[in-house]
Amino acid sequence: MKNINLTLILIIISLQIIFAQSSQENKIDGKRTEAEYRKLGLLDNTDNFSFTKSLDTTILMYKSFTVKKRIIETSEEILIYRSNKRIYLRDNLSYYFLGIVNDRFAIFDEGTSNTRGLMIFDLHEEKELINIVYISDLVLENNTILFKSEVKINDEKLKPNCPPDIEVLSNKIYLEEQYFDFQKLEIIYTGKYICSFME
Repeated sequence: MKNINLTLILIIISLQIIFAQSSQENKIDGKRTEAEYRKLGLLDNTDNFSFTKSLDTTILMYKSFTVKKRIIETSEEILIYRSNKRIYLRDNLSYYFLGIVNDRFAIFDEGTSNTRGLMIFDLHEEKELINIVYISDLVLENNTILFKSEVKINDEKLKPNCPPDIEVLSNKIYLEEQYFDFQKLEIIYTGKYICSFME
């Protein structure tokens, strides 16, 4: 009986050591792969980080900030610290942390459907910069975050041609390609429209 108990204790200790080693990752030189970002629920091309992960909590260590994401049912509680000072808390269960850009801007996504919310928070000024509705995917590139938003187009000449299968739908909508510029700190409206439909 003592041998069985000793064997069980050794197995449990071994598993704890293995889990502790696999749940910690050192900072990698260069950028992470897209798969690494997706696995952590982050937007590709955000700032690099190191992280520690346990069952329900991920701690991301950025250059100037530490982010603690804790899973609550199907969403996240998000805490952001600079040194030991908490500068941001989001316990609204519909927001998800997507990453930090330029060691200054925290990106958040809201919702689970195709129509979602994008919120950008300035961690230096400790204030929300934008909070808008977007449709489809976010793309971070060239110091901008690209997205599409629903617009009303009154001028028939500006309306894009819709494919026949969308043209007949009662839930047809028009989307404009827009982006937030992290240098100008404003949304840029491109005037490029596409035809889509609401799910």
